[in-house]
Order: sequence, then C-alpha cells, then structure tokens
Amino acid sequence: MISGPGGPKVAGDAVRPWLENYPIIKSMEFDFDRIEVSGDLADANGSGTSLLEVDGQDKETFDFTDVFRRDLDGIFRYSTVTFNTKDAPA
Repeated sequence: MISGPGGPKVAGDAVRPWLENYPIIKSMEFDFDRIEVSGDLADANGSGTSLLEVDGQDKETFDFTDVFRRDLDGIFRYSTVTFNTKDAPA
C-alpha cells in the first residue's frame, strides 16, 4: 500500500499504475531516523530529498513512515509506504 501527499491510499493491483504515473525520480537520498523491529514486522520513519522531473527538474523534501514484513526467506520487504512532502514542486 502507498499513501502519498493529498492522495488516496493505493493498494493491490492499483499500485503499479500509480507508480507509473508518478513523476520520474532523477535522484533520491533519505535517512532512517528510527527503525523498530517486533517479530516479523518492522516500522521506520525518516526524511529525505528527491529530484523529480516535473517541468524540468524540481527538488522536494519529504518525511516518511514505512512498514516492513519479514518474508519466508527471512528478508524484510516493504509492506506499506506513507510519505508527505514538505515543499512539493511548483
């Protein structure tokens, strides 16, 4: 599931079309401020910046909270992504 700024929650088969319509991300940097693991689930939050291709190139800063689920192979994978932009491109 993905939930972006000002938009609806997107889950299941609707995620791929949503991502395909998202502006092209030229670069992205982010840091986790906190990661907490409990059994097969982990949650994390942090902040970052990205350079998007929107009428040229625009930079945005964002905060995020993510949920990860441990798969059968023992690897944690994204389950839920939620983010808010601090200064969305004009």
